[in-house]
Amino acid sequence: MTRQPLGSPTKLADGSLRPTFARLSGDDAFSICGVKNGDIWLAVNGVQLDSPDKALTSHSAFVEAPLWTLELLRDGRRIRVLIATR
Repeated sequence: MTRQPLGSPTKLADGSLRPTFARLSGDDAFSICGVKNGDIWLAVNGVQLDSPDKALTSHSAFVEAPLWTLELLRDGRRIRVLIATR
């Protein structure tokens, strides 16, 4: 069984809830690509994850994409992490 890398959502200043990475082991795919526990996931491939509907839309759009661009909030700074899926 694969462990879910996301913990409880984080509420941002604008009131939106965003997924937060909390259970990364250090040797999982997200960690290897530079994602850290505590990173707040803002967007994937340009789609903001500020609602469940957008999260579902982004999932169907990026699941087949050969490259994922994750926008994260880390220690108050926006960063981007690129993940090649193929």
